Amino acid sequence: MGILEGQVALVTGGARGIGRGIALCLAEEKAKVIIADILEEDGKKTVSEVKRKDGEAEFSKVDITQSDSVEKMIADAVRRFGRLDILINNAGIATHPAWCYDMSYDDWHSVIQTHLYGSFYFLKNAAKVMREQKYGRIVNISSIGAVRGASTQINYAAAKLGIVAMTLTAAKELGPYGITVNCIQPGFIRTDMTTVLLAEGEDKYIKETPTRSIGEPSDIANAVKFFVNPASSFVTGVVIRVDGGISLPLGEMEKTLWLIADSYPQSK
Repeated sequence: MGILEGQVALVTGGARGIGRGIALCLAEEKAKVIIADILEEDGKKTVSEVKRKDGEAEFSKVDITQSDSVEKMIADAVRRFGRLDILINNAGIATHPAWCYDMSYDDWHSVIQTHLYGSFYFLKNAAKVMREQKYGRIVNISSIGAVRGASTQINYAAAKLGIVAMTLTAAKELGPYGITVNCIQPGFIRTDMTTVLLAEGEDKYIKETPTRSIGEPSDIANAVKFFVNPASSFVTGVVIRVDGGISLPLGEMEKTLWLIADSYPQSK
């Protein structure tokens, strides 16, 4: 028996990457998983993978930038399953890197609409259902870009910081109804979106990360599993970084000390 037996979970952007990892994790805990994505082929592949592992999942194609589509999708899901217990706001996109003075208005709007508007549309409609149930778990996926900024991705950083503020506000408003709202800020995670960067060599990213590793979707999924656990009812309004420590400030002095320490013989 999994900790989410009998619960219904909705994962936006669950077709691949971090969302796929979260969907697989929730299904392993015996939740019925709805994968909401615009990528139909990848979404159905993830559903098939869940079912091969004796889990329960279905795919729902939706454009999260359209409020009426989101509202209809959630209404259909509730009619089908009778409830909605978990929402994971994960869907997102990135545009071509551009300096703030060169970024097009289209690129600005597309990222803000997907990350910020889309997350709000799902949160709003899921909260209505969960409020009636007097139970719910909402997890919003932000980014360490909201902490450090993200050069050449000002649209992405702005949207992800907005998601943090949305999390804190919703946690205050929904707490009285047995609904928790928390946020995860992933660091550098191995996904399709990071393939190009990793192709240039993993070593430089590993060296900048205190854990000396690249994150995996399962690392984010494990944090999600903690937040959605029914036993985590007293944990809300929390923003955690799952980044291997890469967002910790590291000055030139510390870098020098690292080099000195590495040059000394290992203690016995």
